[in-house]
Amino acid sequence: MLASWNGYNRQVTSSPLVLGPLLRYVDATSASIWVETRDDSRVVVRAGDRSWQTRTFAAHGHHYALVEVDGLEPGSVTPYSVEIDGTTVGELRSNFFPYTLPFNITGHPAMTMPCGFGTDGLPIGLQIVGRRFDDVTVLRASAAFEAARPWADRRPPID
Repeated sequence: MLASWNGYNRQVTSSPLVLGPLLRYVDATSASIWVETRDDSRVVVRAGDRSWQTRTFAAHGHHYALVEVDGLEPGSVTPYSVEIDGTTVGELRSNFFPYTLPFNITGHPAMTMPCGFGTDGLPIGLQIVGRRFDDVTVLRASAAFEAARPWADRRPPID
């Protein structure tokens, strides 16, 4: 278990990608793809011979991008890739979002984050869910909670 965590941790800390990519919104001909990056970056989404790009924006020391992809074939499933400053990134945390998936499908933004530790020293999670397509409120609520209850420097004991 520890060996797999160390390998995962190396992958996460060496990538420009912090979270994502997440498919946030889909309609007949467009989609929005969300990422959190380690630094201020240019994010490019490529699908076939087309590409869409944007720069990240900063909120409370974090860098986010929401890339709007348009002109998609109605009813199609379109494979895509994401680049951050020219580096193609994959989904680092596949299957790490099982509790937010239902909300992502319905367009309700959701974020799961640590909120403390139990008596056994293991982390306890908090899930924040917002109104449909209101990502900004979820990000603000999450940032406010993290400011009130910082957790980034705490780690559970590893025996």
